[in-house]
Amino acid sequence: MDTIISTMLLFQKYGSKEQVKSFVIDENVFNLRTVYSRIRTLDAIQASFMGTISPGNSDFVSKFLALENGKSFRKLFLFLQFGSLNSLFYRLTFGYLLQNLKSGKLVYSTDDIYSELLEIQSESPEELPFSESTLRVTAYKYLTLLAKFGLFTGRQKKSFVLPTISLQEFCFIVLFLHNLGVKDDDIFSSQWLSLYTQSEAEKFRLCQEAAVHNYIGFSRLGNRVTIIPLISLEEFFDTIRIGN
Repeated sequence: MDTIISTMLLFQKYGSKEQVKSFVIDENVFNLRTVYSRIRTLDAIQASFMGTISPGNSDFVSKFLALENGKSFRKLFLFLQFGSLNSLFYRLTFGYLLQNLKSGKLVYSTDDIYSELLEIQSESPEELPFSESTLRVTAYKYLTLLAKFGLFTGRQKKSFVLPTISLQEFCFIVLFLHNLGVKDDDIFSSQWLSLYTQSEAEKFRLCQEAAVHNYIGFSRLGNRVTIIPLISLEEFFDTIRIGN
């Protein structure tokens, strides 16, 4: 996780891929054994964490990383960024993991994820054209990554850590989803918020608190809650920067 953050900070500081390549590959600032591993690490971080899928998100990464007060929820940011860019990670997390969590399954092993990958492969061979050994490695790396994001703990078997989010983190997710193009009517029911909150009541409470601070406006009609962001990402960054 430190390597990911440090590489992203290098991009934020220098802006030039060639300059960052010089640090990571030539100077080997992360002490990676082979040139091949350095190149793979740099390419993977760029593809998985430095990309963007919407015009409004184009300089989101650099703005966020520039905030000294944003360190406390960098893991949340990395989770959102990776999940929005990696379709397999998204499918495993929300098509498999979240559904099982709702059913009460809190402990997972590599074999659990491996079995799900095999099922995905049987349904869509073109999506996962990999050997069984590669799928097993992928399953292991998936659980390891979620542990680094702070969502799991444990060694052989990983136990899900029920997350709690602050008001700022809630607003951060809402604005992130809004920037991705999620409709105002769909933010409240999004799977992202469902993973990070324990109940509808908790989400509604956070909406009320965010409205008091004029971060959002919201309305409720039956079971549908509409969330309308009242501040831009720039303004939100300013609230973090000055510590509000």
